[in-house]
Amino acid sequence: MALKIRRHKWALRHDFPLFVARVFDDARRELRSDAAPAKSRGHFDVRHDPFAGTHQTIGDGQLTIHFKFKARFWRIPFDVHLARFRRKARARPKMCRMISICLIGAGGRMGLEIVRALYGDSETQLVSAIGSHRTEGQDAGELAGVGSVGVEIESDLNAALGIAYPDVALDVSVPSAVMGNARVCLEHKTPLVIGATGLSESDLAELDALTKTANVPVLVAPNFAIGAILMMRFAKEAAKYFDNAEILEFHHDKKLDAPSGTAFKTALLMREERGEDFKRVGVDDANAPGARGAEIGGVSIHSIRQPGFLAHQEVIFGMAGQTLHIRHDAISRECYMPGVLLAVKRVRDLAPGAHFGLETIL
Repeated sequence: MALKIRRHKWALRHDFPLFVARVFDDARRELRSDAAPAKSRGHFDVRHDPFAGTHQTIGDGQLTIHFKFKARFWRIPFDVHLARFRRKARARPKMCRMISICLIGAGGRMGLEIVRALYGDSETQLVSAIGSHRTEGQDAGELAGVGSVGVEIESDLNAALGIAYPDVALDVSVPSAVMGNARVCLEHKTPLVIGATGLSESDLAELDALTKTANVPVLVAPNFAIGAILMMRFAKEAAKYFDNAEILEFHHDKKLDAPSGTAFKTALLMREERGEDFKRVGVDDANAPGARGAEIGGVSIHSIRQPGFLAHQEVIFGMAGQTLHIRHDAISRECYMPGVLLAVKRVRDLAPGAHFGLETIL
């Protein structure tokens, strides 16, 4: 038998899943009608032509709708109980709601990589993008090379949060804007993941107080790479056995803060595990102040900024007759994406307050 399916061109243009759901509902209504043979179980056809495509459905326990438009071919199967064309059809399975994301810093290198990751992930959806005036008005997907996603980059975070109502905000902007962005997100009661580095200990303390007042969780992740998280964990473990330690961190020449957030956190973890400062050896020469690097908890930190690097860190421990080197190298920004997706999916499960490090959700 042939089923007449109403056209829903507007829905196909704007929301393809909604279009499919409405076509499915039309099919169910036809099957319930008196025109459907009461005892028939044979094959049947569904014909529908929204974009000059021919659609044929062969059933017997399964309804399959074929869509053809813009030179692309879609095949969407739906399980439907069609035995004897009973008037009751099995309920359509519920679709999981996607996590809506507001991305702050969408026009930067890291931001564009995240746009690509969100585009390819089935559980998250970009609903607003914040960037500089240089990229304002441009489609975030086109900038990232994945085609239009219907989200233009804006510069007003407060307005974007008030319109899009995202489930989570993700900040990978510049260090100088992090605290201001966090205050705006907390005013809107939006859980926040901070990937931008450059926060001081006083910033973290202030952030923790603000999040508890707003009753909203915030995750501060200096590094989203799983290998970097393990590097920090191994350095923390080794800190109990050595009196001397130094950190060398290498980044590209466009990185604005020094030391990096990863180096800063590594030194804090090592000092915390040790229970006292490391024994810092050597002093700066009067002719070259700062030659021994910055110092956190007795750990000397040396920051290198040069073209050709992406993100690398080496922790060096020493004692009489031996040294221990723990190193992590990020070859491309792609290594951060599993951690980014994990963070935006799990931050809402955290208790209100500021949480430091991706390991809090691993």
